[in-house]
Amino acid sequence: AEVPGGTTVVESTCSMIAGPSNRVPGPSVSRANTGVDTGLRSLPNQTSRRVGATAPVVRAAARAASAWARAHAGGLEEAHGMLADVAQQFRQPGDDHLFGALLSFAADFGAANGDVDRSASEARECVVIAQRVSCASCESQALTSLALVDPCQDMGGPVIVARRAVQLANGIGEVFNVLGAFE
Repeated sequence: AEVPGGTTVVESTCSMIAGPSNRVPGPSVSRANTGVDTGLRSLPNQTSRRVGATAPVVRAAARAASAWARAHAGGLEEAHGMLADVAQQFRQPGDDHLFGALLSFAADFGAANGDVDRSASEARECVVIAQRVSCASCESQALTSLALVDPCQDMGGPVIVARRAVQLANGIGEVFNVLGAFE
């Protein structure tokens, strides 16, 4: 599109496709949160990326990665708290989808640390969020977490819940994630 002043703006219409499985969700920087600075330069054809708007997302992604590393080092309770805090950072501005995705992984850390009741409660909340936002990926992950820590009597039992998690994951090509979580 041509903008007054001779600046050309390129609008991307790219879409996401399934890539390699990733058990650790990390927020990705949205193209909507970057920009191009077209201020005056010594050379009129130079532009630079403006990343100030992405700083909170980058910090959250770094903290999520730190939580994952902490869990691998044996600090499961600390990792749970760190990841739950990161999840909350997304809920506050209204991104329940990412909140639920991250909280589901925090629930896994809590379960691995033996806090089954809290993990079951978190996993149930994540299932509700995933169903509300119609995300099969998040729902399959949350159901997997739930099947591991809850008797799921109201849902037909843990085997039925696990089967549903695998069916959802299979429908979107993410079976490996669910099977890895059951391991």
